[in-house]
This record gives sequence, structure tokens and C-alpha cells, in this order.
Amino acid sequence: MLATAPLSEDEVEEEWMAQEPSPTFGEPQPGNPKIVSVIAVLLLAVGALLAYFLYEIWPAVVHATGTDQTRQTITLFDGRITFKPAADSVLILLVIVAGALGAFVHAATSLVKYVGTRTFDRSWYWWYPTRLPVGVGLALLVYFALRGGIIGDDTDTDNVNPYGIAALAALAGLFSKQAVDKLAEVFDTFFRTREQAAAAAASIVPLPQLTGLAPRSFPAAQPQDVTLTGGGFTSLSTVMIAADAPGGPTLLKKPNQPVAATQMTVTIAAGELPAGDYDVRVANPPPGGGVSADQLLVVV
Repeated sequence: MLATAPLSEDEVEEEWMAQEPSPTFGEPQPGNPKIVSVIAVLLLAVGALLAYFLYEIWPAVVHATGTDQTRQTITLFDGRITFKPAADSVLILLVIVAGALGAFVHAATSLVKYVGTRTFDRSWYWWYPTRLPVGVGLALLVYFALRGGIIGDDTDTDNVNPYGIAALAALAGLFSKQAVDKLAEVFDTFFRTREQAAAAAASIVPLPQLTGLAPRSFPAAQPQDVTLTGGGFTSLSTVMIAADAPGGPTLLKKPNQPVAATQMTVTIAAGELPAGDYDVRVANPPPGGGVSADQLLVVV
């Protein structure tokens, strides 16, 4: 048998890593430091490039939103790339660059956080290159929704504030989740059916109205059913009985079943309330709901 030289520590570690089974799906997988470094360098390069693009196109943006609508030449990389976009195209180009810049800030902040805390996971490798196209797409959607639905499609570019458009696009790229939620809210509002609108209206809890108590007075030593009249009562209503004097007791009672919209009853046990004056209110939970005006209850 031929004798073999002993393996070094690095060789032993490489052989062990080659034989180690890969982690199952869902388990933490720390990122490769080399790949993380490449992502960081690319992010820095993209951020610098976006800042350069914004600087170069801004004169054309200011011109496009002024009174003179003639096309302006945009020159990039010392004349290697030149083009003359129309005024509307300049604004779209601004939205693309600003949206990507907002997404870059989001991605760079996330990378710094997770690398700094050593919790970077390799499953996020593709998250970072997809941030920019996602931010750009959301910025364009928000811009088109703004121009077409809020500002109006007949608004000329000279009536558009370029700083507001750039800020809105950058914020859409930076806060992508909030932008998606807002677009979903707009979509739901525009395309809500009658059945959905009726269901939404029915799900809103009414504001309770308390107009009377019966009886308004009873002895503290005996149990008493107190009937409340008014409107907006539901099975979710809560009756609040608070002492009129500061620092006095407060009693929360659920109404007896069944509950009508205009009348309900609560039972107060003997000795549950000491003698005194009490303010009675009805509270309904959200969505909607609220607290009614108070009525006086006297325990003698």
C-alpha cells in the first residue's frame, strides 16, 4: 500500500464541505462573502450611475415642464449617447430614474442592515437585482395613475411640478409595499361592484345613540334590569357605567340577549354599584362605531 501525505487543515475543510449535504428548504443559509461583496459593489455602481443620469436629464426635465416645449438634447458619457425626447417622454424618463433611485436606497439600506448584523441569507441573492425593476414599475404605475386619474389626462407638461413627480416616483420605489397597497386600494375603489359596496356598508358598525334609561333610579341593595333605548345597538355593544364623581368605579356590562337596534337590557347585580350618580354610555367597536352621549343613572 502506498503511503499518502496527511491533508492540511484547508484540504480537510474543503473535503468535508464537499461531502456535507446541502441544507433543506427553509433552513438559514448564510450568504457567501464574495457574492455579497459583488452585490454591494454593483449596488454602489448603480447608485452612482442613477445619480449621474438624474443630473444629466434634469435640464431637459426643467425645460419640458416650462413654457417652451421644444425638444432638448440629452447627452450621456461625453457625447457617446445623445437623444432628443419629447416633453412627456422626458417626464417618463424622470420617473424611471427616480423610481430606480428610490429602490436603490431601499436595497442599499437593507444590505447594510443585514450584513452589519451578520444575518444575510443566500436566499436573498435575487431580491437585490429585482428591487430596481420593481421600483421602476411601481413608480410608472403611480405616475400614470396620477396623471390620468388625479391630475387629468389633458394636463400639459408645463403644469407639472418636476420636483413633485421626482419625489413621488422615488417614494414609490423606496416604499414599494405601501405603494402596492395604495394601488390595490385605488383598484378596489374603482372596480367595486354593487354587492361589494353593500357588503362593505353593512359591515360598518353604527354609532350608538342613547336617549333613555328605565328605570333611572333603583336601590343599591337589590338586583336591577336597566333598559336602554336609543338606536344603533348591536350584540357587540358595551354599556359603560361610570361614577359621576372623580375616581369612582366604572362598570362595563354586555347587554342581555336578544338585542334590538333601538332597545337592550343590562342586569346589575345587588351591591354591584354603590349608591351614587352614574353616567351611562353605549360603545360600539370599529369599523365605524363610537361612543354615545351619556344618560344619568342614580343608585340610592
